[in-house]
Amino acid sequence: MPLLPRPIALAVLIAGLGAASLATAAPTELFFSEYIEGSANNKALEIHNGTGAPIDLAAGGYVVQMYFNGSTTAGLSIPLTGVIAAGDVFVLAQAAADSAVLAVADQINASAWYNGDDAVVLRKGGTTGALIDVIGQIGMDPGTEWGSGLASTADNTLRRKAGVARGDTVADDAFDPAVEWDGYATNSFDGLGSHLASGSDGGGDGGTGGGSDSAQCGGAQTPIGQIQGRGSNAAITGAVVTRGVVVGDYELPGGSGQMRGFYIQDPVGDGDPETSDGLFVYNAGRDHVALGDLVLVSGTASEYQGQTQLSATAITRCGTGTVAPTDIYLPLADANALERYEGMLVRLPQTLYVTEHYQLGRFGQMVVSSGERLPQPTAVAAPGAAALGVQAQNDLNRIIIDDADNDQNPDPIRFARDDAPLSAANTLRGGDSASDIVGVLTWGWAGNSASGNAWRVRPANALGGNARFSAANPRPIAAPAVAGTLKVASINLLNYFNTFDGRPDTVDNCRYGLGGAPTDCRGADDGAEFERQAAKTVAAILALDADVIGLMEVENDGYGADSALADLVGRLNAVAGPGAYAYLDADAAAGKANALGTDAIKTGLIYRPAKVTRLGTAVLDRGAFGLYTTVSEGTLGRNRPALAQSFRAADGARFTVAVNHLKSKSSSCAGNIAPVPSDPDLGDGQGDCNRTRSTAARELAAWLATDPTAAGDGDVLIIGDLNAYAQEDPVTALTDAGYTDLVGRDVGRGAYSYVFDGQWGYLDHALASPSLARQVSGVAEWHINADEPSVLDYNTDYKSAAQIAGYYAADLYRASDHDPVVIGLDLDGQPPLLQLSATPPVLWPANHGYVDVKVSATVSDNRDPAPQVKLLSVRSSEPDQGTGDGDTANDIVVLDPYRFRLRAERAGHGSGRIYTLTYEARDYAGNTRTATTTVTVPHSAAQ
Repeated sequence: MPLLPRPIALAVLIAGLGAASLATAAPTELFFSEYIEGSANNKALEIHNGTGAPIDLAAGGYVVQMYFNGSTTAGLSIPLTGVIAAGDVFVLAQAAADSAVLAVADQINASAWYNGDDAVVLRKGGTTGALIDVIGQIGMDPGTEWGSGLASTADNTLRRKAGVARGDTVADDAFDPAVEWDGYATNSFDGLGSHLASGSDGGGDGGTGGGSDSAQCGGAQTPIGQIQGRGSNAAITGAVVTRGVVVGDYELPGGSGQMRGFYIQDPVGDGDPETSDGLFVYNAGRDHVALGDLVLVSGTASEYQGQTQLSATAITRCGTGTVAPTDIYLPLADANALERYEGMLVRLPQTLYVTEHYQLGRFGQMVVSSGERLPQPTAVAAPGAAALGVQAQNDLNRIIIDDADNDQNPDPIRFARDDAPLSAANTLRGGDSASDIVGVLTWGWAGNSASGNAWRVRPANALGGNARFSAANPRPIAAPAVAGTLKVASINLLNYFNTFDGRPDTVDNCRYGLGGAPTDCRGADDGAEFERQAAKTVAAILALDADVIGLMEVENDGYGADSALADLVGRLNAVAGPGAYAYLDADAAAGKANALGTDAIKTGLIYRPAKVTRLGTAVLDRGAFGLYTTVSEGTLGRNRPALAQSFRAADGARFTVAVNHLKSKSSSCAGNIAPVPSDPDLGDGQGDCNRTRSTAARELAAWLATDPTAAGDGDVLIIGDLNAYAQEDPVTALTDAGYTDLVGRDVGRGAYSYVFDGQWGYLDHALASPSLARQVSGVAEWHINADEPSVLDYNTDYKSAAQIAGYYAADLYRASDHDPVVIGLDLDGQPPLLQLSATPPVLWPANHGYVDVKVSATVSDNRDPAPQVKLLSVRSSEPDQGTGDGDTANDIVVLDPYRFRLRAERAGHGSGRIYTLTYEARDYAGNTRTATTTVTVPHSAAQ
């Protein structure tokens, strides 16, 4: 693993301190400065170098030894390698320790390490060399631990007291940790990587600082801009003295997730626009400065996680000062544009919009952009070069706004509307805006690798900091109006499971379909969480007021009384009234168990029996929707089966709804299964499994064209989470098959139902067949979910008691992570009127010759101003070539659909001949009416 530089020890110079303040003589040898004996393999040792000179560990033969269970012989010896700089520390960690420990480790070891009753030794000169420090007592087993409470060697962290300047060199004397060590709770890692040792600091008491030292403040110093330089790394490293005004104070002692330092800025600057005049000063979390202080700092300059920092050894207050923020604008000119402002006080003068808040609850941060929220590239551009171009633009048009610390799950969450904390009633929605944000520009993470190193503006604890967000995107109160006589909706329920794994989640109580193997219950952890989830889900569905609702992400546990689908419908009917809603039992309709597949989740369909009557049901579970047996992965399916259900409205109009949930973008499609082989991410913006989804889309369109439900009507509506944005291949496959993308048509470019990585688009679709598209009265997305921070959902994980109560309301907001789509239908079940007349209607004399005949058609419809009329057939009551004198073939010649040549001929022994011309009129809803007109050849003139 890469080893990151760490800050060195700190001493604060305070005017007026004399030699009597010195705690002890400077150390002459290395010693243990921190000991971690935490849960599982969370074990580490920190070694401090206070000698004033760098030490080569391998050259000196330094070795750590562990003596297990009272043994007098070392059970494990670990030779150390590397160089410890003067004032720095060296961290040795167990290889399976927490990532926070490994992030600061200089050396790791995968052997079995000590417990609380095992002695640990530091030697110089090899495994038999001089003992220079020991934790515990060699040859003695204390049972569980040495010491008690926090100051013990078991399940605690020990840090050497600041006044200790050398190790314990007596191996077998009694050991009491409290004498030289301070104790901290299990898994306290925040101090690892630095050590405050007053024996090496040249004086000082760890105080807060006092007056000023004019002699020092006026002495030689290196401007911050020269330390930063023009490149991405520090131009000057090593010992340095500099001066600046404190523009960001993030010392915040005592917290495990703090930055433990402050930012200073040269109030004058070096005059070079390519160099930053700001700098982070690491001071081990001691509270020494205040905003506006002018300070002189001595220390070691280096790069730490990509940010230039000064690890302080001395801080002197020189008075106070002020700094005006520097304006920066989005989008940036290039990816390196902010390097020249690193550590400086900045202002974002534009109106910026919240484009991501996924990590608002976990890290107290959000992402803003200029102009508008960022679009998903393939929502607005074709996959490939065009989409990648949009992505490149997006990457330059975003920046993180972060809180004042690196704590996870902050309480309270600072950012919401009107400068008030977040709550269920005071949200922060995507698209909300702020202007003139002021804060310190930092580079780093939020205390965990999940947050990532990135540019961050921190308004809190900054000089003149400001970030006030306004409700530019108000919460919708009611479902959008889409008119029509029927409403259809599509909702992804984000794992509606009424089976739970409980807490802690150590068992899998759910199944891959009825009778399937155990799997994780993906929804609520327990009944209490489920009641919170169900309340929001029911509120959203009832407010939709839809007549047919396609569902995604419902627990795949059949259709019995205890199933998740039955539970949901039961809750709806408890409010709406008995029988108000019903659900489709796909297994019963298909005549087999697990008709919708054996994934942990399935699609579903509920409807209002008072508004629609169920007709035929069909399931597509073959081809790209089928299950396949692979050598490496066993039996698997990629796309969940498609569910098609036909309905009849009260006026007799028929329509079919096809519910889908296609393969996700983040899944692996590496295996070769028919009909789609290995299907990785091709780098064109469509993610993994694009061919899998595209094949499914083509097969779905072809299957629906066969009228699988025997509805006898071409009005088809495809809904569901297709896991494809508007310009991607699966959607194109459906529009190429004649379907209309209703959301794209009616909502337009700004349409969205989902946000991922701060980019917005719609995965939740409504596509109509040609005949149905003109019967759609309205389409809308209901933005009750994607815009809301996820921390406002039903989950109680990682929340304090106050947050569990204050972040939740039994309303419809953040019921899921996808927004519902609502479609209004104004179905037309009435066929056109069609009247026909033929001229001439009678052919005489019957002289075997052709007569020109013309048909006139009069057509009208209740809605379609121009129904289509087509000729179906022209038939004769007598054969084309019969018997008798003069009979001639080819009696019917079609010149065009309305003009004909018909032979004036009939059999001499019959009653006459009748030509019948049949036409069909079809309106845009697909309703048809047929009509006929006749032309006769009488047997005789008297007829």
